[in-house]
Amino acid sequence: MISILQKALTLNKIYFNFVLRTIHLLKVEFTDYNPDWINLYNKEKELIVKALGNIPHQIRHVGSTSVPGLGAKPVIDILLGINSFSELPNIIPVLNNLGFEYRNFEHLIPQWAYFTKPSYCHVHCVEVTSDFYRRQIVFRDYLRVHDDIRDEYYSIKKELAQIDWENPTDYSEAKDDFIRSIEKKAVEYITNKIETAEAVKFSEVYCLAPAQVQIESNISYENFGPAIFQSAITQPSDISNRVMNLGIFEEADESFIDFMIDYFSSANSKEINIQLSPIAMPENLLDLLWKKGFFHSGNVSRFYRDTFSVPVLQTDFEVKEIDEEQASVFGKLVEPERINLFTHPIGKQNWHFYIVLDKGKAIAAACMYIHEDTAWFGWAATLEKYKNKGAQSALIAKRIIDAKNLGCKWITSTTSGDEKNASYHNLMKFGFNLMFKRPVFLYKQNK
Repeated sequence: MISILQKALTLNKIYFNFVLRTIHLLKVEFTDYNPDWINLYNKEKELIVKALGNIPHQIRHVGSTSVPGLGAKPVIDILLGINSFSELPNIIPVLNNLGFEYRNFEHLIPQWAYFTKPSYCHVHCVEVTSDFYRRQIVFRDYLRVHDDIRDEYYSIKKELAQIDWENPTDYSEAKDDFIRSIEKKAVEYITNKIETAEAVKFSEVYCLAPAQVQIESNISYENFGPAIFQSAITQPSDISNRVMNLGIFEEADESFIDFMIDYFSSANSKEINIQLSPIAMPENLLDLLWKKGFFHSGNVSRFYRDTFSVPVLQTDFEVKEIDEEQASVFGKLVEPERINLFTHPIGKQNWHFYIVLDKGKAIAAACMYIHEDTAWFGWAATLEKYKNKGAQSALIAKRIIDAKNLGCKWITSTTSGDEKNASYHNLMKFGFNLMFKRPVFLYKQNK
């Protein structure tokens, strides 16, 4: 982990150094925040998106001009995320035609393509799953919600801008320690927000499920402090034996891991499934799982976005929030075999359930849970014949709008798929960013 972080920070320094050399700065041009910067970004974004056509991409406004109230060099920084750097040869001529010059530093900074439109706009093209992409986003988002940190950064930049630099790279190096510290804080802060929101959701929906609902669903939930155990009440069953929230609210030491294995063994469970959170305690929890015989079986993609801007709900379908009277409609769409398990929170505080109607027929559903200032999106389903027709897009847009109106600053969701998965791309399309891939571990009983 340390080597990866060091590599990322080194790349960050090289990036700033070459940007400064490229625009030939000796004294940094610096202005107070200009509200028109967002309009200039949107203008360039519209041109780029239209020109790229069917080339898969994500586009974001980053850098100081993307943070309201932060003074900056009057240059719009655009982050262009692509699936693979092998797509770059197709992108260069497109941006060239829009007036951007490709500045080739590939021999010095691999996997980063830099384009400039003189004295106005820069485009940084990287893979959307890269650490570079994530760091630009979290740094921006952290400053947007921490006015004190933003103002501190503003003061540093303003003071440094008054200096006549003998070497243009000195300006970026003077900010380097501050940027590094904020990037680290931003990752920790946002990760804690989104992981805690989901963990609280797990506790509410499963541990507070009425006993009769658990019996009807043939699922037992028990909260042992360091984790919630999910298991089938009777065997055989299609129920997955899961361990949720491991080490999030209480440390899961070696004795607890032993207890966990014995618990499922006594229940005649053949395997144990765990998604390990990056905020799980203790720090050596991963080593403990390896030691006890768990093995890595895959990953779950964790996404987040802020609510700084929201989409426009554009659909021919009707999207509506429902109450208890339409609980069965939601349940039949999401999990017809266990309707009550997924609908018992309807009408409770912080829970919001939605369906999509096509001429009165329920065709899709999804829900939203809110913990403090963070919204969790999940339990999405669409009738087979209506898939890829925009129902889930409408549900995502509606929930983003509602989340912001309800005071949320953050939204999170997960998908078990990778870059080839439709849900993965749908989230990215609506401004979500890949925060990390949460590892899934299995333990198989020796029986």
